[in-house]
Amino acid sequence: MSADMERALVGALLLDPTNMDTVIPILGRDGRKFRSEAGTVYQAMVEMYHQNMPLDMLAIADYLRRKGWKGKLEDFLEGDVVATHAPHYAQRVADAFTLRSLVELATKVINQAYSDGNDVSALLSMLEKGIEGIREETPGGVGDIRTYAERMAEWLMQPYQPKHYSTGIVNLDSIMGGQFEPGRLVTIAGRPGTGKTHVLVALTMELARQGVPTLFFSLEMSPLQLLTRMVAYETGIDSMSIQKHQLNTEQQETIQRILGDFIEGKYPLMLQTGVRDVYAMQSQIRQTNAQVKRTYGRPLGAVVVDYVQLVPPKETLKRRDLEISDVTRTLKLTALEQDMVVIAASQLNREIERRAEKKPMLSDLRESGSIEQDSDVVIFTYPVLEYVGEKEALALLMQFEPGWEPYELIVAKNRDGRTGRARCAWQRSTGHLRSLEEEA
Repeated sequence: MSADMERALVGALLLDPTNMDTVIPILGRDGRKFRSEAGTVYQAMVEMYHQNMPLDMLAIADYLRRKGWKGKLEDFLEGDVVATHAPHYAQRVADAFTLRSLVELATKVINQAYSDGNDVSALLSMLEKGIEGIREETPGGVGDIRTYAERMAEWLMQPYQPKHYSTGIVNLDSIMGGQFEPGRLVTIAGRPGTGKTHVLVALTMELARQGVPTLFFSLEMSPLQLLTRMVAYETGIDSMSIQKHQLNTEQQETIQRILGDFIEGKYPLMLQTGVRDVYAMQSQIRQTNAQVKRTYGRPLGAVVVDYVQLVPPKETLKRRDLEISDVTRTLKLTALEQDMVVIAASQLNREIERRAEKKPMLSDLRESGSIEQDSDVVIFTYPVLEYVGEKEALALLMQFEPGWEPYELIVAKNRDGRTGRARCAWQRSTGHLRSLEEEA
């Protein structure tokens, strides 16, 4: 039946080539959605149409002969072909192509399941990605402007969702130039104990305040530990005091109020601990995105990963850098495919400890080739006091309020913007960061 419909479509176009404008948006510019030789004729007509060549029978036949085609155009005019039915024929051809694609995908997944049935996460990722690809091949069609006007009226009633997300740190925003945006992989890198998770929590809470649905993968802390960090950040109460229940009545009331905000959905946050491998993570992101759209009426805007070296690759390889490359490349592709920003923490190697100059460099990234290459932005955490002498540390602390210390966020890579360092004050006990004057 699909072959008959393909021949009917070509016959309709031969009778009235002006139908090309309505057919091309449905079938595209080539003949790959056809099963029969009608696809060859269709593609030739499209090529001629875009070269402004005449689309009469003689011209098309000559063009096809020069392409080596030996069929007869008259064969496509047999039967009850109606020129005005061209859009209907085209849609039937497109639907048949979609059904074939679904069958091919299902067959591929079934065969893969039998050959390697234990790799469930890879199968789910293959299925989801395949379906997304088929959807992308399905045209949306032309809509009446009244429909779009109704959608715009509804859209204007929703809170404004900016595409460039603020970090909440003024001088870092200034350096970044609005680069916390969908499609980007942002790496927060530092040695252990230098505040990477504090920075991730600060960025996560700032995104949540902006109404950006955010999924946080915590691979070394439990949900309760991570929530404790978030509550400490929001309340300004020492996280150790919260963990040990060493709280006075006022602090208890403050924490209960913040927890009430979480319970009531003020913060569009999702937490995930543990993951089988990077493909299972990718699958979880897709599923959460669909869930978030239903719950909040808008897509997932950000994914936070703490941290890259703890994400298992799809398979164990002989070289660790290849495993990390698998992880970072998948995170970058996920940012692009799902139109979201991915913020991931990464460890630095020990070379920094052996140098006289302790400021981190891109070469200090563990398995730096893949992380540096895949990241659009790399920001180093730099707790200043850990890299200066005792006298200098005391002198620096004199310039800060009690409980606060100097801290820098060094933008070492920014694909479409400038680099520099954002000078901050850091409160270790709560994870608070606040800007000092900008210094490039």
